[in-house]
Amino acid sequence: MAEDRNVQDPIDEGKGKRKEKKKPESKGLRRLMLLLFLLVGVAGAAIGLQFSGVWDARPLLYSIVPKLPYVGDQLSDLMDVPEVYTMTVEERRRYELRLWEDRLTEKELSLDEMERRLKALSSDLSARKDSLELAEARIASMDQKPESEKELSEIEKADFERVVRTYQEISARRAAKIVESLDPSLAVKILRALPEDDSAKILGRMDAAKAAWLTEQLASKKR
Repeated sequence: MAEDRNVQDPIDEGKGKRKEKKKPESKGLRRLMLLLFLLVGVAGAAIGLQFSGVWDARPLLYSIVPKLPYVGDQLSDLMDVPEVYTMTVEERRRYELRLWEDRLTEKELSLDEMERRLKALSSDLSARKDSLELAEARIASMDQKPESEKELSEIEKADFERVVRTYQEISARRAAKIVESLDPSLAVKILRALPEDDSAKILGRMDAAKAAWLTEQLASKKR
């Protein structure tokens, strides 16, 4: 009898071991379920914020979804996760380097285009300057003639009109610098030919004494 009590039934022993094995397995399953529940909750909150417009959750989701065990690849395809988020560290470094090189190339092309435009603009301004100086020289030479010969020819009229148009097209600051260097009588003629608003802007950017003198001349001519 005593021996029977001490000898444990092999069947009962096997059942005990199976029960002991089931406990860790059930704990692991509960942890996995809890983790999945938390992930679903976080994902739901992120999606809610995304649709409400409060927060853009896509970068966070894109970085997490591909790393999920077992279902990461399928979810990535389902959510159309951009390829960059599924890359390895090395692949991402190469990708970022390629992006940086592309941006650098784009900036170089932009700088080349800007340089080309600046050259074209510089050439245009140089041509305008030469034309303006020639027209001003013709008008100035006309001022040296006697009063009886001061009637403008058709060419001189065209030159003068071109000069006036040029002063209307350029900035008031630049026009003021040019007018300050002109012969006073020519400066008065040009300012008088300009619309009052344009001549006022030019005078407002000139040396005060020079502007005052030209204003007096313009006023006296009007009388």
